[in-house]
Amino acid sequence: PDDLPAVVKWGKQRFTGVRLRGGMPVAELKRALQALSGVPPERQKLRRMEGSFPDSGVLGEVLALKPGQTALTIMLVGAADEAQPLQ
Repeated sequence: PDDLPAVVKWGKQRFTGVRLRGGMPVAELKRALQALSGVPPERQKLRRMEGSFPDSGVLGEVLALKPGQTALTIMLVGAADEAQPLQ
């Protein structure tokens, strides 16, 4: 699908309503996650059950989606910048 809902887990927090587009660069996803978590992109590691995301590329190329898959869960690993308040 061109637009896929995702749940991002970061520690005990869950961010729902994250929308992934196939043509979205990984860097754009990381900037969106920074707005939610306060974790700067350079400190973010994104993981799925299948392994880590590369730091660059386009989501449609790095996500090995299964036929008929309608949602995705991503783990975010990284420490937030203490100077930035969480939303």
